Amino acid sequence: MEMFASAMRTLGTRLSAVWDVLRHGTKARHAGLVGGRLEFVDAMRAYAILMMLQGHVIELTLADIFRDPGNWLYAAWHHMRGVTAPAFFFASGLIVAYLLFRTPDTIDTERLKKNLWRGGRLIILGYLLQVSRYTFICLYHGDACFWNWASHTHVLHTIGVGMFVVTILAYVTRHFRWLFPVAALLLMHAAFVFGPMVTVQESLPGALQIFSTYVLKVHAAFPILTWLGFPLAGAILGFLVVELRLHERIWVFLLLPVIGYLIMSRSWFILHDMYSTWWTEYSEWLNYGVFTYFRLGEVLIIAGIIGLLTKVVTMPKAIHATAKETLGIYFLHSIVVYGSIFGIGMRTFWRHSLDFNVSIVLALLLVAVFIVYAVYAPAIRKHLPFMKYLK
Repeated sequence: MEMFASAMRTLGTRLSAVWDVLRHGTKARHAGLVGGRLEFVDAMRAYAILMMLQGHVIELTLADIFRDPGNWLYAAWHHMRGVTAPAFFFASGLIVAYLLFRTPDTIDTERLKKNLWRGGRLIILGYLLQVSRYTFICLYHGDACFWNWASHTHVLHTIGVGMFVVTILAYVTRHFRWLFPVAALLLMHAAFVFGPMVTVQESLPGALQIFSTYVLKVHAAFPILTWLGFPLAGAILGFLVVELRLHERIWVFLLLPVIGYLIMSRSWFILHDMYSTWWTEYSEWLNYGVFTYFRLGEVLIIAGIIGLLTKVVTMPKAIHATAKETLGIYFLHSIVVYGSIFGIGMRTFWRHSLDFNVSIVLALLLVAVFIVYAVYAPAIRKHLPFMKYLK
């Protein structure tokens, strides 16, 4: 009888330990913090940048004959490739808000300045990537094509503007911290609901044309009036992580996919009812709005899955290094893959010309190269000081 009681006490102790892990994660893992960094955010940033990298390589090099939407493998890859940018925007907003609000009862004013500087630097680097040797040829001949570098925007511009908006919103609500998530939530929905009304236009009237390259999809890869919703959504979670320490509780990562699924399944009905009440011509707005909400739902599902993984699996140091070097990887991959600035890259030699296997091997090889770069980036910056601007 005593042996049975002892066995039951041991079992109870172990079950209690398991329950504590399910509620709070393992204390040995510093409750999701590694070196002062949020582990699941690092994992998410690494996932987004590496998926973007392989996606860009395969999309550029894969021959047209292999682009069969009827092939489930290609269709799945093509769909998941589209999730990487929203995931990266979401993670960027999350980490910006987390760093701003981690100071109790106030915001980190030094971080405010850093965010504004970093946001501006992202926009400048974005324009730099759009400069090529043809830009200088146009300048030499006095042609208007010199201004092509300023005629469109892409991911770095959108992230930079997103950092500005989240930072300014944090500053405005600094005396009433809990106004921040409320204001961010309202702005997020405004971006997803009303942003498409401008985003799908072909041009803007009069002086508003100066904003065209940032807000219209004919000029912007990620028009800010709509895509701003993703960093705002991430900023809400970043704020709640600080205030409620959500990253310590595993149930949060179980809940995120549920919320994501509900957003994906109900967005069409909600937007359709809203648009049809006030407008008669709204199909294009509806399609774009549903698309963004659907992507947000997918991002939340991915965030939940990655968060769960970080609770049970120790992330390799290479993953943390990759998360720290996302800007450098993005900038350098644009040169290697697309030939930005120098005009010579993979696009020059292998555009839509490789078979399935070769394209995948090339993508995996480049992923491995950039992971190695991320690991040794601090040492590289010691010898190449200008690389500090890519951190």
